[in-house]
Amino acid sequence: MIEAIWRIAGRDFDGVAFCQRFGLRPAVIRSHANGVSANIPIPGTRGARSPDAAIRRFLKRHRQALSWLKRRHVASSLDVGFTVGSDKHFTRTVRFAPDVLTACARANLTLEVSAYPSNGVARGTKTGGLG
Repeated sequence: MIEAIWRIAGRDFDGVAFCQRFGLRPAVIRSHANGVSANIPIPGTRGARSPDAAIRRFLKRHRQALSWLKRRHVASSLDVGFTVGSDKHFTRTVRFAPDVLTACARANLTLEVSAYPSNGVARGTKTGGLG
């Protein structure tokens, strides 16, 4: 499964006010030693074969919010996560079209890719890992 989360963090970042201002629905807003962070799910990425179309819609829909963050030097990243480790997805590749990468760079949006173990372990392995 693929799912993308928009992660925003900053020392002087007010996650609640930001989300209210731009009509966003965060999954989580946390205060920590380095400031405040917000995690906002990206619609249309969950279960998609490729996240490109959903990322393009996200970038277009939220260009004002992304510009606001860029002007204030608030860190922002798009974390595309997927599961691995089952018979179906022991290895996985996620490809991004060049225009998606360019648009992320212009928006000062770091692209992250995270792999999460599934509940299943691929057959034929002793540990499901590299050993």
